[in-house]
Amino acid sequence: SSSFNNLISHELCEKFDFYAFSDQDDVWLKDKLWNAFTKLSLLDVDEVPCLYCSNLIVTDSSLNPLHLMRKPNIHISHKTLIVQDFSAGCTQLFNRMARESYIRGIDCSMDMHDYWLALTCVFLGQVIFDKTPQILYRQHNDNVIGARKMGIKDAVSSIINKNQNKHSLMLSEFYDINKEYLPMKDSNIIRAIPSMSYSIPARLWLLFSPEFRGYDIKVTIGFKLRVLLNRMY
Repeated sequence: SSSFNNLISHELCEKFDFYAFSDQDDVWLKDKLWNAFTKLSLLDVDEVPCLYCSNLIVTDSSLNPLHLMRKPNIHISHKTLIVQDFSAGCTQLFNRMARESYIRGIDCSMDMHDYWLALTCVFLGQVIFDKTPQILYRQHNDNVIGARKMGIKDAVSSIINKNQNKHSLMLSEFYDINKEYLPMKDSNIIRAIPSMSYSIPARLWLLFSPEFRGYDIKVTIGFKLRVLLNRMY
């Protein structure tokens, strides 16, 4: 994230209207930027932080297609975003107001830059998800994140062995720097995870509300188990 943050906060970037993250190992399909710009322009780009992102085609190291990264019919909501990110950084295009809001959080515990940007635009502005993939998402041995599918053994091991609370800390700091812009209902959603360790109502809300769910059933089950065991990542 540091390389992206150093560039996006540079004074030379202040003069542009739109910005895109690019990873060196991914392939942009033809007209990727134009398609993104066309759809992003449908939002209130002069009024609020706006974000475009798209689906991806996961490939092997030789760019042979394997599968889509996301289901085409995913539904973006505030509560779903708390559980699972929908937006890959290499597909993102965003406006100047999104950049200005984003850089307020550069000194925070920003675990992933693309997730912070998604939080910024979902809670403070507008987002559009393009179900048509615009990226070949190359998988190889050196992926920082990648699209590896976790099995049950991996998920259980993650819950047992990892309790770093990075997600809780990031949401807490996101709330702290944006609380003056957030309505109460959104503040409660963002603060639910950071407060669940000492607030029984918050924990029960996260556990039993069907709206706190991921796009993948495995992610949803893992999230609910973490809430139940108070082992948030």
